[in-house]
Amino acid sequence: MRRKIIPIIDLTDFKIPDEVADAVYLTWQEISRIYAIDLSEHPHLTKYRDLFVLGSLTGLRFSDFSTIQPEDIRLGTLYKKQEKSDQWVVVPLRDAAADILYNRFNRQIPAVTNPEFNRNIKEVAQLAGICELIKFSHKKGNKDIVQVKPKYAWITSHTCRRSFCTNLYHDSIYINKVIHFFITDASNHTICSSIGCIRI
Repeated sequence: MRRKIIPIIDLTDFKIPDEVADAVYLTWQEISRIYAIDLSEHPHLTKYRDLFVLGSLTGLRFSDFSTIQPEDIRLGTLYKKQEKSDQWVVVPLRDAAADILYNRFNRQIPAVTNPEFNRNIKEVAQLAGICELIKFSHKKGNKDIVQVKPKYAWITSHTCRRSFCTNLYHDSIYINKVIHFFITDASNHTICSSIGCIRI
């Protein structure tokens, strides 16, 4: 019986990629600051600003929000087939997202690469004053590295999706508390645990 031998592979120059353990998100207020920032002295940054806000308001991955086509936008709603999952999503457009798509981009998304976006959005966020010092840990090989950087330095394209999901999560907690107060506490009525069942 012939033995199969795996050929020797030289791993001398092989580097284990950094594994980021922590990541930032931007609040609605910080996203609004980026959306409203005056970049008249930095016109080359406007497309990165607008793409970041668009991604933060739709929850799409970079591969999806950077490839939106005119036919994906209908009656204030975005219909997009996701590249990673191959599934369709339907996203009602917030006012700022609609403004970006219809007015700033004229429904034509500028072509940018992910590394290019990640590099330039940091400068945009710095100009918007997103400068809070953030301490994060990450792995480099087998070592735990702790770094302190301004918040803008941690921002990447994935921050858009993380911000969208985190903000909606916080909003849902707030809304649930408001509903509980006004229906249960304020009016002394009972909410059934079943969805859609409210006794008044």
